[in-house]
Amino acid sequence: MDRGEKHAAACRLIDTLEDYDIPIFTAITTLKDVYYLIGSDLKRMTRLSGEDITPQIAAAINETAWGCIRNLISIAPLMINMGSSEVWRAISLKQEDPDFEDALTITAAEKATVSCIVTGDKTLSQRSHIACFDTDTAVSILRKNSIS
Repeated sequence: MDRGEKHAAACRLIDTLEDYDIPIFTAITTLKDVYYLIGSDLKRMTRLSGEDITPQIAAAINETAWGCIRNLISIAPLMINMGSSEVWRAISLKQEDPDFEDALTITAAEKATVSCIVTGDKTLSQRSHIACFDTDTAVSILRKNSIS
């Protein structure tokens, strides 16, 4: 699935969750990742187009990343706080899932007592004791269950 298809699938999921008034949770740790990845990707694309990162372009990229954080918070306002106890819980999951980011995701899901995790990460899906679905499967399940 390319970036455009992933974006479209994510939009379908968000629209479906909003249609059925299902809350969207985001781990607080995700915000820094989103901010960093957006800035990094925009800088890479700028350089690939042959442009230098001027102070003005850097400022515009920074503001875009901040805007994306604000948008994410408006879509998924339920922030799952992660403190030292969640970090220790994630560390305790190392035997089940040696990927620390995945362990943090599982820990956040446990803390929020969600019924599933929506992810494209196949390894997380295989290792998690919480049900995991990709975006298209989650949308399909939600629509099917709303009809019955």
